[in-house]
Amino acid sequence: MESVNLNECLIGFIGAGNMALALATGLIGSRAINPKQISASSPTQRIGSRWQQLGCHICTDNNQLFGHLGPQNFATTKVVFLCVKPNVYKKSVDSDNNGSAATALVKPDSLLHMTNTLVIVSVMAGVELRLVRRLVFPDQRFASPAHIVFARLMPNTAVSVGAGVCGTCIESVGSARGDNAFKGFLKKLLAPLGLVEFVDDEHLLNAVCGLAGSGIAFVYTFIHAMADGGLKMGLPRTVATSIAAQTVKGAALMVEKSGQNTIALRDEVTSPAGTTIHGLHALESGGFAGLVMSAIELATKRAEDFK
Repeated sequence: MESVNLNECLIGFIGAGNMALALATGLIGSRAINPKQISASSPTQRIGSRWQQLGCHICTDNNQLFGHLGPQNFATTKVVFLCVKPNVYKKSVDSDNNGSAATALVKPDSLLHMTNTLVIVSVMAGVELRLVRRLVFPDQRFASPAHIVFARLMPNTAVSVGAGVCGTCIESVGSARGDNAFKGFLKKLLAPLGLVEFVDDEHLLNAVCGLAGSGIAFVYTFIHAMADGGLKMGLPRTVATSIAAQTVKGAALMVEKSGQNTIALRDEVTSPAGTTIHGLHALESGGFAGLVMSAIELATKRAEDFK
């Protein structure tokens, strides 16, 4: 799998909301994937125009999506991202309402003739791989690891600009060599979107969800609060927001590139009786660090509730 060229892949999205669109936008923007390689399925046409603007194929039925990925395209590797909300997952995959998720998602006769890999990547928070496999392919005859492999992905929306986080866990394909090849393929596919981190313990993806998936919203809140502080002190809103965003970006790059821990970097800015220590005192008095830790803990626990 690791040797597969990305331009030979066909990519589908079941669920075409914000996260699916962020992933597709990032892949297309990086030029790793051509828009014509991508199809998306959504039960409503409300968001179809956004996908059409990207140049992707859009449909309203999961069977149509797999039809577009196509029996005529057996020689290609197919990647299907499951990007629906956990609580509507079964309804999404059972799009023909016949009570069989496998029939709705992948036609068995197509699977029998498939010669290359179908990669199912679940982006659903908290839904374990064993449940994804059971819901998607309850008939084990069509779930051979030789043809169908499963992974979970926990991204954040910054993947749309190539600066996201992709926490990933795979279901073993039965050998160390096969697992390494599978990881190599996912790394190649996801690297244009930002940082890719694999976890061996699937349970840890819930923490990735809390830290990165939800954490980006916490950072937006921090940037907004910083900008409000600048506004209060007389800066125009646009100037304050630009400075706050660049300050966070610069701090992140310092953590990434300096090799120093965050406390050491903070101490370099904090002089005796200076401005920074007075500001840090205010943050500590308000319980800033504890509040951030609690936010990540609660977001992680909420992800655990979905299993």
